[in-house]
Amino acid sequence: MRLPRSPALVARRMGARFISEPLYDTSFCRFTLPLIAALDGIPSSTLERFAAQIPEESTYLSRGRDISP
Repeated sequence: MRLPRSPALVARRMGARFISEPLYDTSFCRFTLPLIAALDGIPSSTLERFAAQIPEESTYLSRGRDISP
């Protein structure tokens, strides 16, 4: 079965891969597609696109550390 264009596009832009067939999540009542991506492998063009959408005064915290672009 071919993957729909939208999820395939997102995965390609992230440099990610789907690791399983679609799974039905009963708690979410939806199908999910397990996706894996190496965070250091995300293309710089994708990171730049996301960084351009973040307001400059915003801060993002991860485990107490500021990870703002």
